[in-house]
Amino acid sequence: MATVVCLAMTSCIWEAMKECMYDWDDVVCYARFSGAENVGIKYVAYLPFYTVGDERPSDSGVGNYYLREEGSLTGPEMVKRLARGGRYAVTHILWLREDLSIAATWDLSADTADAANRWLDSTAWITDTVHTTVCNDVPIVKIHHTFTFRPEDVHPVSQMDSQ
Repeated sequence: MATVVCLAMTSCIWEAMKECMYDWDDVVCYARFSGAENVGIKYVAYLPFYTVGDERPSDSGVGNYYLREEGSLTGPEMVKRLARGGRYAVTHILWLREDLSIAATWDLSADTADAANRWLDSTAWITDTVHTTVCNDVPIVKIHHTFTFRPEDVHPVSQMDSQ
């Protein structure tokens, strides 16, 4: 029992410390993705770090997925930053169905918003800005960008996918 209490206290202290790591007027952006389940998307994966058809861990569900970056960025800019990861650069984001078939593919080298790349259109994102204070009254800005999937964002299930 003492171990559980100690772990819980350590976790709480760490969370409090993270809030104190901001500088005055820092900006933190979050990109969240909603409506994925409504269009049949269950998981998210990154190329080249995923082999199509691999079993997905339970924590890769889209419901838990968001990006976090420091600085004032748009939703598309945040997604594009994944491609600048050096050795860990992402080339594509795969949005997967429960059966691991590909529901949508986001090409991070794309530059033009079109039917296949609606995520590049800043107007496809809803942005909420929250001014808040953290540890010792340090003011920061939290920007929440939300991309909501629509049916036209996913590939239709083909006969091959359903077999």
